[in-house]
Amino acid sequence: MMNFILLDYSGHYFDEVAGTGLPRKREGKFIQVRHHPSATEYLVLSPRGLSAYHANIAERFFSSRGVKGAFNRKRDHYGLSSSEWEIVGGGMWEVDEGAMDVRFFGRSQAYGAFDPEGLGRRLRGLPVYSGYSIAVDGR
Repeated sequence: MMNFILLDYSGHYFDEVAGTGLPRKREGKFIQVRHHPSATEYLVLSPRGLSAYHANIAERFFSSRGVKGAFNRKRDHYGLSSSEWEIVGGGMWEVDEGAMDVRFFGRSQAYGAFDPEGLGRRLRGLPVYSGYSIAVDGR
């Protein structure tokens, strides 16, 4: 059984970068990451305006943890120098706080499809999504 952590950069983006406050409807990209030594899975959400590529999310996440990595020449893939971490895959997300809906779907061109197995159950266990309808459309 893995620990599960949802990390959403929406607050940072809308409050600090855009200065607009958090909208009730938002969307963006996400990556699914596993840290093997601690048996922890992270779902890292980033709003559309903050991350043009899934690689931008990876660079922000790993840099904040002191994990070294590098972009490829096109800057659309961020590779890691640590075998303790794995980018499982990625996709897109949409949330509508008014309708209490959240959806995870699609795939990353850089990292491939995310692993949907049990993801809905793990998300339903988080207080932030209490009472939400959660759709996970992987692969």
